[in-house]
Amino acid sequence: MKRKISMFEILQCLLQVGLIYIQFLCETKKNCSSEQKRSQAYLILFILFVTIIKTKVEGNRWMFMIWLPSFILSIFHKIFHTYTQVEVIYISAVMSLLYILLIICFPIYEIPSVIEQSESSEKFPKYNVSCTSFPIDMHKSSMITAYYPTNAEKCNSDNSEGDLYMLESDYWDYHYSSIFKQYKVPGFILDIALSGLKKYKVKVEADHPVIQKTNLKPIIFSHGFMGSRTMYSIIMKQLASLGYVIFCVEHYDVIKEKEVEKIKDKVLRKNLFKEVKEQELEERASKIKGMIDLIQNEKELNRLFKQNLSLDKNNITLMGHSYGGATVQCSAFKYKEHVKALICLDPWLFPMKDSYLEQKLNIPVLYINSESFNKTMIWAEIDQRSQKIFKNCQQKEKSFICYIKDMDHVQQGDIGLAIPNEAKLVNLIRYPLRTLEFNLYNAKLIELFLNNIAFSNQKTETDHLQNITKSIFNPLKKDSFQFFRQEFQQNFDSSRQIYCLEFNGKSIFQ
Repeated sequence: MKRKISMFEILQCLLQVGLIYIQFLCETKKNCSSEQKRSQAYLILFILFVTIIKTKVEGNRWMFMIWLPSFILSIFHKIFHTYTQVEVIYISAVMSLLYILLIICFPIYEIPSVIEQSESSEKFPKYNVSCTSFPIDMHKSSMITAYYPTNAEKCNSDNSEGDLYMLESDYWDYHYSSIFKQYKVPGFILDIALSGLKKYKVKVEADHPVIQKTNLKPIIFSHGFMGSRTMYSIIMKQLASLGYVIFCVEHYDVIKEKEVEKIKDKVLRKNLFKEVKEQELEERASKIKGMIDLIQNEKELNRLFKQNLSLDKNNITLMGHSYGGATVQCSAFKYKEHVKALICLDPWLFPMKDSYLEQKLNIPVLYINSESFNKTMIWAEIDQRSQKIFKNCQQKEKSFICYIKDMDHVQQGDIGLAIPNEAKLVNLIRYPLRTLEFNLYNAKLIELFLNNIAFSNQKTETDHLQNITKSIFNPLKKDSFQFFRQEFQQNFDSSRQIYCLEFNGKSIFQ
């Protein structure tokens, strides 16, 4: 992963160190020359100027709240100093040093452009990627961000930061009003401490024309709880480079957990929590239906893209992460006549109505689970519920569940690159430096599932294990990707239909 270095942060720190040094000299000599006074004034103005530009261009991170008091103390000492109060300088110096250490210990990484995982072929050519955003309907009930293949040469350049933010403005506007106000978090703290996330861009340029190709296969993606439609750009760009058009739906979840948490009875609290989430899940599924309807409306889609767009309306894939995984699973049952494949990344199946678990699903299904998610949420019975769904799956030879060793739940999106060590600190990620690796690994699994199984014209093997080995495992072994640290092995549990994919040869499930 390529570390993202902020020249503004470096300049800010150097100027602050210079200011403290001059102030320290003045205190030790018990005298401050007119030249040193002017230098202090100029440094304060430069620091203020750099900080304003930095906040405007790239925002601030949470450790800025530690640096800010240091700068204020330096200004206070310059204006109101008495040469007996050297403690003020020492406090300012310690806080500045702490700020520098935190910048080093809590890095931020760049979201890469599309990475070539395998060679381009006539059957599976590779394209550059662009994106566009628009509302899902005339009432603007939800925004959509679409990733799609393009022939524009400037796209995916390593020199381009891109036009798309990892978290768009509507995400911040809604989540502050619905979440942070509920917990009485002052808005100015959010603006200062999290403004860096607001400015964090992904490497994809917007509004280039879609390639002129017939029957482009659409994918509808649903993000997780408190996630965003633009928080999964690594996987989306990889799939779009293969010729898929991915429509990422924004869900504005209603937050009611605080009311539920007040209930002391554990059983009653769990049941009420499930009831609340069931209602939200139905609302989420209706957004997916709105996107399905939009795909069927060729005239409206052409208007939004400002060109004629040829989509394969009869071969829609639903994909989602976490709460979004439950959303697309529910939608696949409700709107099965439109859906031809289903992909769930760590689906949080707890809020699904029990009646869905007994329904039959006659499409290829892929579950990609992290090692830790189901273990940490045993109370939600996610694994048991997924097994019930697979028991009624009508295309078992084209469906499978896999667990990726060492991968954690949030590493199936971009956020692990923006706050890797912060996530490790709160036990959300165990191996921060492998986030990009896991994202690309997921993208390759999805690519092989769609190309070699879901939409393949080849005759499917009747033997489940033989078909998965031929279509998924053998191609993965054959390709040597630059993000693979070791060649993984696979284990198959025929009784539970679970594959354990890993790098070091030890099965997750014994």
